Amino acid sequence: MPIKRFYRISIWLPVLVPLAAGVISAVLIRVLGTPPGVVGVTLQFVASLIFFGVPYIPFALLATWWIRKADEYEIRRVMFLMPILMTAVACVLCVVMMMISNRVSLWLEVAVLAATVILLVGYGWVLITLLLRRMIRPIGTESA
Repeated sequence: MPIKRFYRISIWLPVLVPLAAGVISAVLIRVLGTPPGVVGVTLQFVASLIFFGVPYIPFALLATWWIRKADEYEIRRVMFLMPILMTAVACVLCVVMMMISNRVSLWLEVAVLAATVILLVGYGWVLITLLLRRMIRPIGTESA
């Protein structure tokens, strides 16, 4: 698999995996009823898609387009910066909601929670991408 194609696909994993988990959850609920453990975990993936995946989609679209003209070093550099950028966007949105709703403490708590989750999950996806990249082909053994 060409490396740029790999990175274009991996950008969409934070959207595709929760989406697949939602489908699996729906099938399990219809077939087995509601097994609490499995459905609970898959529903957490679905919640991550709704709360964090939807704002991530514009970034993923832009990055998918941008990768075509970037080399692997640039792609990896941006990959490490993306969770920080997503955290900044989430915090700005929380500040806007603070001003609109006049509920500073609520949106401050949401901002702290969102920043924590985005950084942990975002760098988790970066780690998964790096591991998958190593499995495909060691870095430096092919050109983009």
